[in-house]
Formats: sequence, C-alpha cells, structure tokens
Amino acid sequence: MNSLRNYSVTPQSDGFVLKPYGQGSQPGETERHASALFLEILAVADYFTTNVTLMQHPQPVDVDIILDPFLFNVLPRSLLPTAGVVIVVAIVSFLVSQWVVIQLGHIVAVDGKVQRKKQQ
Repeated sequence: MNSLRNYSVTPQSDGFVLKPYGQGSQPGETERHASALFLEILAVADYFTTNVTLMQHPQPVDVDIILDPFLFNVLPRSLLPTAGVVIVVAIVSFLVSQWVVIQLGHIVAVDGKVQRKKQQ
C-alpha cells in the first residue's frame, strides 16, 4: 500500500498533483489539488428491528478490504493451497475409484464363474 500512496502524491507528467487527504486542502481548491479516492465503499446494515431509534440511526457497518495478488491473472494467491488440496484429492479419488472398479470386476467375475458351475 505504501507504493500506491507514493504514486498518488507524486506529480504526474500532465501537471496533475494529488495531495493526501487533509494536508492543506481548502474548500474551493481546484480538482487538481484534491485528495485521491481509489475506492469508496457504501454499505448499509441489512436488518429490521422494532427499535425505532436503531432503525433511524443504524450502526456503522465494518468492512474488510482484502487485496490479494493474482497468479497469472487467474488464481488469487491465497487460494493456491486450497487449489492444491483440491487437485490432490481429485487425483487420489481417481486412483482409488479405479482400484475399486477393478476389485468389483474381480468379484463379479468370480461370482459369475460360481453361478455357471452351479447351473452345470
């Protein structure tokens, strides 16, 4: 986040200068000397209560902003261990299912031979 802040306060080639919020910003200044707003979250509590005061003045809503870099613009880095576990489970379950099918095939083959012998 520090690099983002540094970028926002450095002068750009077009002369557009951004100041951090609260550092000498005066009402009526031009937009070229305003604070940089990168993200604005508007959230409202979603509930209903019989408390009239609480309905007229709801409590603030806490918001967590999680910035997670992507790997190859496909997978968030925090999901890498989860994806690894899913892949390992898929491979193991595939191998186990093949083994179960083979074992069931042997049981069916043996059962079929027993029934043929009984018929003869």
